[in-house]
Amino acid sequence: MTTVNTTPTGKSAQTTPTGRNAQTLELSFAATYALSKQIPDLADRGCTIGTAYGDINIPPGRMAARLAEWLHREISRGGLQ
Repeated sequence: MTTVNTTPTGKSAQTTPTGRNAQTLELSFAATYALSKQIPDLADRGCTIGTAYGDINIPPGRMAARLAEWLHREISRGGLQ
């Protein structure tokens, strides 16, 4: 006889999440600030990325907006901790 929450092998059909989904995501202050102030500003005004070989200037427009969208998505996932 099987019950509602078991499989034919007798093991529980309910699983517990593992990995990233097992933890409640709580953003750091830096991530929260970036999402509320820096990312919208980047989309509106562009930005400069400094590297050892020189600066990369991203002017306002499509590229800045796409970069802002990507950063928002990654930071929201917990990419900045």
